[in-house]
Amino acid sequence: MFEKSRIDTLVKGASKGYLTGTQTAYKRLNKKFIADDVKDGVTEFLKTYKKQLNDGYTIIQGEKVFWLRDRTLAERQKIFDIISEGVTQGKPPITVKQEFQDYFGMQKRQAERIARTETAYVQANGRDDHYKRYGVERVKWLLGPNPCPECLDYGNKIYTWDTLPKSQPVHANCSCDLAPVLD
Repeated sequence: MFEKSRIDTLVKGASKGYLTGTQTAYKRLNKKFIADDVKDGVTEFLKTYKKQLNDGYTIIQGEKVFWLRDRTLAERQKIFDIISEGVTQGKPPITVKQEFQDYFGMQKRQAERIARTETAYVQANGRDDHYKRYGVERVKWLLGPNPCPECLDYGNKIYTWDTLPKSQPVHANCSCDLAPVLD
């Protein structure tokens, strides 16, 4: 019971932090924060993501990772449904994780890894598209809690889209983010 309440507290904090970060980014862009507007880029990317999952893969660092080879087309569709509904409805990763556990009977750690990583993948692609549409040319790499050594090397540095060393998420369970940099 203690672990669940601690996890719930961490998830609420992370969700609040994500929302606060997004609102801060909009202030820097001198744009009014409209939750539906934030979802536009994600919603557009979900079309590409659905095709990827139907073909059995996700793209990590430009490489196709075929993590769904042993899943049926119906199971791939369900994975897409869980992720897309979670992202578009703003569900916390712990809720998405529970849906994976309930439907697929996955172990907790596997369900958490998929929920966090796939949600981050969709959100990062939507975020990047959104920033580019607003003319953001430079971004700052923000480190998540307990960053890995690779992400630590990129952290708190400013990049252009052409010099960005990696796309996010860099690895499974990566919690790094990008913030717009404006003069």
